[in-house]
Amino acid sequence: MHRGVLVAPFCLIAAVLIASRHTAPRRGLRALAVVTIVLFMANQARLFVIAASMRALGFESGYELSHVFLGTVLTTLGAVIGLLLFVWLVANESPPGNRRHRLVGIA
Repeated sequence: MHRGVLVAPFCLIAAVLIASRHTAPRRGLRALAVVTIVLFMANQARLFVIAASMRALGFESGYELSHVFLGTVLTTLGAVIGLLLFVWLVANESPPGNRRHRLVGIA
């Protein structure tokens, strides 16, 4: 699968959210960066599994098993994790590290 196919929808969504001012540019770009890294890592894991399976099981059976089944599972998991992180990062008003600062003024 081409690298940009999975990232492109997130780029479009981030652009629309930022242009419509539904999210701050910094938050939208941070979410986009995180999802890009998650998808990149999932793809690297997929390539590693394909290579390891081909080495262990032989070219034909290793490629067929790993590319068709395991590669699809890894790509799907990466996309779902990326989507959940993207939504969570865009929907949160502040990053998790800044929550402590809001509680300081309460006491």
